[in-house]
Amino acid sequence: MSKDFEGKAAIVTGAGGKLGRAIALGLARGGARVLVTDVRQDLLEETADEIRGAGGCVEAVAIDISRKSNCVALVETAVDTFGQIDVVVNNAGMLVISPLDKVTEELWEKTFAVNVHAPFYITQAAMPHLQETSGNVVNICSNGAFQGQSYMPAYGASKAALWNMTKTLGMEFIKSKVRINAVAPGAINTNMAHNSPFLGGEGEIDPALIQRITPLRRYSEPEEVAEVVLFVASDKAAAVHGACFNTDQGMTAG
Repeated sequence: MSKDFEGKAAIVTGAGGKLGRAIALGLARGGARVLVTDVRQDLLEETADEIRGAGGCVEAVAIDISRKSNCVALVETAVDTFGQIDVVVNNAGMLVISPLDKVTEELWEKTFAVNVHAPFYITQAAMPHLQETSGNVVNICSNGAFQGQSYMPAYGASKAALWNMTKTLGMEFIKSKVRINAVAPGAINTNMAHNSPFLGGEGEIDPALIQRITPLRRYSEPEEVAEVVLFVASDKAAAVHGACFNTDQGMTAG
């Protein structure tokens, strides 16, 4: 098995979900020491146990990254534990499907806090350490950043912001050895895809508009998307900076 991450240390957010777990497990199998985090303690511990079972080194921190102070504390914990940071994967995300009139102020702000603010604050706090290791950041975006998707205004707007932030930071650090990139999945066989909160009663959601954004091909498996993330985070992708890899089964191609 390739040890692309031997001697490196990584942070993976949203590691209690299937995609975050696949990414964290892949990094650990590649030799990285991994700090995993999620707001869900039980699912996070399942991830940590799986990594340990595979012989990996892991530190699990259950925390709510929608708060800046927690994002900063997370980075500090990684440095205190591993002495360095080489890879940051901002994977945690929040999706609520809702007609416009059901989008509350709380829902809108929470979505941006998780999908945009947390990746920003974690990257900001980790950057001095990434510069020391010539590390990199991989933001998990979405094809919703590039397409209008009915009933997902907060999610789509936040993922578009995350993609633009990726490009903007990429340009700011273009002269450095730090790389900043994104991977944009479409529908994945995860709990988020199948069980996201659905606000709106009978007659409030037009099935035809939902049909427009359902996959024409199959759902991607978490491990398939994780393989792309692992490539982007590895030294094999040394020429990749400020880029976004779409892993959405061709949905944004036409």
